[in-house]
Amino acid sequence: MKRSIYVGLAVIWLVFGLNTSSTQAQAVFGSILGTVTDAQGNAVTGAKVTVTSVTKNTAYEAITN
Repeated sequence: MKRSIYVGLAVIWLVFGLNTSSTQAQAVFGSILGTVTDAQGNAVTGAKVTVTSVTKNTAYEAITN
């Protein structure tokens, strides 16, 4: 009887232990603010800006307003 309780507890522990790795992910949010200017310091509209994450190997492109 005791052995079946220990086996049951071990199985429950393993199921919850294996599922926690996917639930411990971190979410990171951020923003980049700035102004695209020309050599005279005037704001440039319609400029293409690319932000690249080297660690994630991703890129995001945007057009300035």
